[in-house]
Amino acid sequence: GRVIIGANGFDATNTDYVNVIAKAMELQGNLVGSKVDVTLGENAVDSNGTVTSKNGINSVAIDASNLGSMYAGQIKIVSTDKGAGVNSNGLIYSRDTKLEITADGKINVAK
Repeated sequence: GRVIIGANGFDATNTDYVNVIAKAMELQGNLVGSKVDVTLGENAVDSNGTVTSKNGINSVAIDASNLGSMYAGQIKIVSTDKGAGVNSNGLIYSRDTKLEITADGKINVAK
């Protein structure tokens, strides 16, 4: 399915870890946390968290064109669908040294 984080955002600063697993994600507000992992696409995920891609097709896995932003100590974004990209007009900011974005499609991060 599709995860939508609305204009009010999702503040997970009181947790150690946020893991979003979905086919696609729409980010309208801010996603804030200590460590944020986002895995998108048509995948199978086992109980250990191992992701196996089913090679789905999707044009945009993350749509943050409405200025939704991500702020975290560490951010990892993985889009596994063939041709699926990341589209962000907002800020993707990692306070620590780790920011990783992997996609089979176009990655567009405005800030």
